[in-house]
Amino acid sequence: MLYRLIPVALLGALATAAAAHPTNVRYETRGQCEVAFAESSKLDRERIVDLGFFPTIGAAQRTFRDTFECRYDAERDGWYIVDLRGR
Repeated sequence: MLYRLIPVALLGALATAAAAHPTNVRYETRGQCEVAFAESSKLDRERIVDLGFFPTIGAAQRTFRDTFECRYDAERDGWYIVDLRGR
């Protein structure tokens, strides 16, 4: 029974992480965007490892690298942290 709840809990953790990553903030440079991404990822990965969703900080960080990245948006003329899930 518990094994059925793990995917739901993991999804909740990633949704929380998505909310914590500032995806609507415009950055002037890629460097500023990468710093903001690194700072939010550090806080999130430690929290979700402490909750037991990932076995190691490295596993959590790898998930964030695969899920979020900094991209330039020409229409909005700035760098943004982009959530890649569902794209």
